[in-house]
Amino acid sequence: MSSSNNKIADLQRENNELRRRIEELTSPSSVETCQTQLKTCIELAGFIVKHNPNAIAVFDNDIKYMYVSDRYLRDFGIKGDITGTYHYDVFPELPEEIREVHRRALNGEVISNEDDMFVDRNGNTQYSRWECRPWYDAEGNIGGFITYTEITTERRNAEKYLRQSKAKLRSIVENANGSLWAIDRDYRLISSNRHFRNQFEISFGKAAEIGQSVLFDGLSDDVRQKWKTLYDRALSGESFNIEIKRVHAPSEVWSEYRFGPIVNCESRVEGVSVFSTDINARKQAELKLKNLNLDLELAQRIANIGNWCFDPEVGTPVWSDVIYDIYERDPIKGPPTLEDYRDIYEGKWFDVFRYAIDAAINKGKPYDIVLRLNLPSGNIKWIHAICQPEEKPGPKGYRLHGTIQDITEIKNAEQEVRDQQKKTEKLLGGLPDMVYIYSTKRGAIYWSEKVSDILGFNPDELIINPYRWRNSILPEYTEEVEKAIKQDNYDIQYQIRDNTGNIHWLRDRAFNIEQKGDERIIYGIATDITSEHALLEDIKRSNELLKTAEELAGLGSWELEVHTDRWTLSDNWRSLHGIEMNEFDSISLLEIAPEEDKPKIEEAFRTAMKDGCYDIEHRIIRKNTGEIRDVRAYGRVIFDIHGKPSIMRGIVIDITEQKKADRKREELIEDLQSALAHVKTLKGLIPICASCKKIRDDDGYWHQVESYIKEHSEATFSHGICPDCMQELYPGLAKDDED
Repeated sequence: MSSSNNKIADLQRENNELRRRIEELTSPSSVETCQTQLKTCIELAGFIVKHNPNAIAVFDNDIKYMYVSDRYLRDFGIKGDITGTYHYDVFPELPEEIREVHRRALNGEVISNEDDMFVDRNGNTQYSRWECRPWYDAEGNIGGFITYTEITTERRNAEKYLRQSKAKLRSIVENANGSLWAIDRDYRLISSNRHFRNQFEISFGKAAEIGQSVLFDGLSDDVRQKWKTLYDRALSGESFNIEIKRVHAPSEVWSEYRFGPIVNCESRVEGVSVFSTDINARKQAELKLKNLNLDLELAQRIANIGNWCFDPEVGTPVWSDVIYDIYERDPIKGPPTLEDYRDIYEGKWFDVFRYAIDAAINKGKPYDIVLRLNLPSGNIKWIHAICQPEEKPGPKGYRLHGTIQDITEIKNAEQEVRDQQKKTEKLLGGLPDMVYIYSTKRGAIYWSEKVSDILGFNPDELIINPYRWRNSILPEYTEEVEKAIKQDNYDIQYQIRDNTGNIHWLRDRAFNIEQKGDERIIYGIATDITSEHALLEDIKRSNELLKTAEELAGLGSWELEVHTDRWTLSDNWRSLHGIEMNEFDSISLLEIAPEEDKPKIEEAFRTAMKDGCYDIEHRIIRKNTGEIRDVRAYGRVIFDIHGKPSIMRGIVIDITEQKKADRKREELIEDLQSALAHVKTLKGLIPICASCKKIRDDDGYWHQVESYIKEHSEATFSHGICPDCMQELYPGLAKDDED
């Protein structure tokens, strides 16, 4: 009984606790809390989706938008709030296959596509990767689906651009004006450009082959060890440049080698790349520059240059003794006052000086100007004034530091140069080229009158306006020209528009460059090569036409360097013989000929080397298919000045079909001749004149009936006259006959 009472008491306590919990949950405050939490969860979910970096959209079972990310709106060009909007109203153009994806997702399937193409609403082709998966409510039922989309068009375009860039890089490397090669850790050649391969063959008499050791036996021990040491430095991870001088009597040849390690994605050195360039011109320029620098250093020691400084707080500049000497002023008087300067710098020169000083003090602008002095002694001097303000201004402006150099002699020399230029101009007037002098600081100093004859430019205009020439250069060449004038030497070609708008090709080359401090004086010649370029274009078009003619005629051209046995073959020649190789020699030619044709090929070559003519029909066995073809080859031998064969050029044509046609024609002729020998029968429809009864033959000529039948059959004729004709032609005789 006690146990039963205890159970009843326990049940009552549990019932009371359950009743209390129900009252607590159903109280208005609890319901409000749950609703608040639910609202917070919904808003949090919307916030997470909205600011997700990916393009995400959440749909309900009716395919209406519940949440959508900002990235989704941007990627698909959607403006405004589309929450609650039917998806197919936003995208009515969606194809059926995408709608089927949505139906499959609502049935519980997860579908994705890594590379999907579609056309956007602007008509542009786009690419994307996407995934569509269902989402489930708290009871495990499908509540809708979620789409994750990434627009990959830019990435695909970037990958395409990268491929194109790699192809351009390969072309640049292959055509670089220098030798470029790379080796692996075992010193084996893994790549090289055309320049390296040509130089290698010239130096060692054999072709550079991928996989061969660059430390081959043909090198001396000293040279091999020297190069191994350099390669090992780069294999250890070091990048360095080295200049090597080789003596080729009577001159020296300088080359610069740039070694660099080839590092994989794991930062491990896998090999070495080497780029070699001819630096003879640079070495010569460096020697000239060294001499110029020595001259400049000596000139600086003896140059009449003074320094000065000015503090706006103090208000009076401080001069060195040299500046007092330049201004012919007693140091006891101190520097000139503003009124003194007005007398020293007359007219515009004072305005230039005042503007430069004010801008330097108040704005911190440096200046580098030339001024004319009219001293109280009556002497006229020219000075070069340079000012550099300090980085931070003081309460009354920037502190200034500068130099002043007496350049009177330089100015006088320049005047002499100008006078000399006028004389030189008369001498240069007969040259066909445009001669110029250009300063990197002052612009054009001199242009010969030929620039007016060739391009219609006024030489003085080009000197006054330094941008006139540069702006006339076609934009695609501007950067190349600007880079060239910064080099130690240059020889470039570019296009320029003349004064009337016509375009000319110019060859512009510097024949002398002087370095004067930070100023470069370039002496150059510009030649109009428009006609030469037009000729090159004609040659290029002719070569293209020749190639097209070969393709249309089925011809293949070839050239043989007799002494080196080097063959140059056209694409059509390779295609005809089924050969893909780049190198080809006489042994290979015999290898693709049947055994019975080889003797006559060899004999034809021997004969051609004597009389200069090569003309032979023979057969070949195509390398790629094994098919036997008939060809006819024509060639001519060019002999050198000693009468020895030098070059042999020719063409080859496939005559297989012609041979087949010839054989068929001969067989047909034999058959016809045999038939004609036994049969000569007149058959078919014969055209005959309705009046005179003449017959027309196949060539359109008319013949008497008897001559036509006699010619086309075995029949012969005897002539008489019928009664009707007798009556018509000879009525008297006809009557006598009747009597």
